[in-house]
Amino acid sequence: MMAPMPTGPKIPTDGVIPCEVQAVLQKNCLTCHGTTLQNSAPLSLVTFQDLVAKSPVDPSQTVAQRVVIRLNDTETPMPPAGGMAQEDIDVIQNWINSNYASGPGGCDNADPFAVDPTCTKNTTWKLGNIGSSDMNPGKACIACHDTMNGPFLSIGGTVYPTGHEPDLCNGGVSGALVVITGADGKVFNITPRTSSGNFYSTAAIKTPFTAKVVYQGRTRAMNTPQKDGDCNNCHTQDGTMGAPGRMLLP
Repeated sequence: MMAPMPTGPKIPTDGVIPCEVQAVLQKNCLTCHGTTLQNSAPLSLVTFQDLVAKSPVDPSQTVAQRVVIRLNDTETPMPPAGGMAQEDIDVIQNWINSNYASGPGGCDNADPFAVDPTCTKNTTWKLGNIGSSDMNPGKACIACHDTMNGPFLSIGGTVYPTGHEPDLCNGGVSGALVVITGADGKVFNITPRTSSGNFYSTAAIKTPFTAKVVYQGRTRAMNTPQKDGDCNNCHTQDGTMGAPGRMLLP
């Protein structure tokens, strides 16, 4: 177990989370523990004050210390989908060991969904329901195909660069990959369209499946296995059914 809160140097109550700690939290935690809590997450981990506050579970420890304890819990690991890499845990632990030393300002926003709605590419789909792999980005693919007698899809959605892109806004970038792992362990690597961000598959995917987006060596993974392959049904502009917003590049 981690030692209780230090009795020597006083724990600061105000400061700036170092960029490397922000990056670890953004990659692993803030989908649920962001400004808007998701999936029954009990606490936000966005601000310096969030992390140095006394833990409601054990007031002798900070929230950050309790975070590390949960990350090292082998029975109920956090994040639930496979835990966190040891090197990322070490980043948080080293920050605690430094007595929560402030980092430089100007880091990227730690909560990727704490942004205003915007159409990043400033281009939209304007051809209605004309058949195309780029059609209707942001909208529920499978529901539309079922209604309009379109081709069968087992999974479909849109990957965006920011968290609240409007419907029909194009979102694609080069080099992104959606990785779907079925309940039987089969892995499906799906490349989103660079023009729209749309991705889809007709393969038989055993549910519940797990999903992650890989981009430039970074990964953003869903914390909860899913049964519904209609990704944009939950990953709407504002998010629904526990989703915080769009499927987002890491």
